[in-house]
Amino acid sequence: MSGIEIRNLNKRWATFDAVKDVTFDVKPGTLTVLLGPSGCGKSTTLRLIAGLDAVTSGQIFIGGKDVTAEPPAKRGLAMVFQSYALYPHLSTFDNIAVPLRMRRLSAIERLPLLGALLPSRRAKERGIRADVVAVAEQLEITPLLRRKPRWPRPPPTSSSARSTTRAAKPASDPGPVARHRAPSSRDAIEQQKKRRCE
Repeated sequence: MSGIEIRNLNKRWATFDAVKDVTFDVKPGTLTVLLGPSGCGKSTTLRLIAGLDAVTSGQIFIGGKDVTAEPPAKRGLAMVFQSYALYPHLSTFDNIAVPLRMRRLSAIERLPLLGALLPSRRAKERGIRADVVAVAEQLEITPLLRRKPRWPRPPPTSSSARSTTRAAKPASDPGPVARHRAPSSRDAIEQQKKRRCE
């Protein structure tokens, strides 16, 4: 795992400064959370780090290398969006495997019928399967690998449930780390913990 260094990062949209002079470090193996009110530049900062938006000024270092001008594919990062971008027809296993297949398999190997016949694809699929299982074990979601997302999700039953957001949780800590708004009661926290595994 590589560290990330952000130096004097700025992003300007026409006359609006979305990110203004941001500097911070993310040490390898640590969990870092960006907190702030809506519109303060949290998502834009993450998009800049991932290379999805161009930096107006400043520098981004990943593993000690300046990647400010590098395209997203050369940064070795992944970004999970707030609205779940899952393929509802795929299982949890396949949702995790999709980006691995896109990166590791050639265009021919990804073809459903022809690709399945190629020995090179079968070998790569074994590696992908092992990596998905390892990720699932780290996230403690192995029992959920065969599940498919449930769409549409039923709406929350209370206004306090609607006003809370899911907590960002590291694999080693089952407790909540950060939320946009704190839940109004301990019951809301317990409900969120239960929903995490659904």
